Amino acid sequence: MSEYEGPNLEGLVGQTVAMLVPVFDSKAVDVKIHAIEPSGLWVESQLMIERMFATIGRKSGAATPLFFLPFSSIAFVMASIALPSLSETMLTQ
Repeated sequence: MSEYEGPNLEGLVGQTVAMLVPVFDSKAVDVKIHAIEPSGLWVESQLMIERMFATIGRKSGAATPLFFLPFSSIAFVMASIALPSLSETMLTQ
C-alpha cells in the first residue's frame, strides 16, 4: 500500500480550483487549469474573461481565452481532495 502523497498540479489539470493572483484581484478566483509549463499555468477564468473583454471593449470572443499565469504571480492554489475534512468541532468532541 502506498502512502498518500497529496495533490500535485499535474493531477489538477482539467479541474477548477480557487487561486489568488494578487496582480489580478485581492480575492481568490475560480480558475480551470488547462496546462502546466515549467514557469506557470494556463488557466481559464470567467471573471478574468469578463474583465479582459470589458477592458478591450468586447462582449465575447470566437473562442474561450486562456490566461498564462507565471508561478511568481500566484499567491496560492486551493483544491479539494476526497478525504474526510478536518473539523475543529469534530476534533474537540
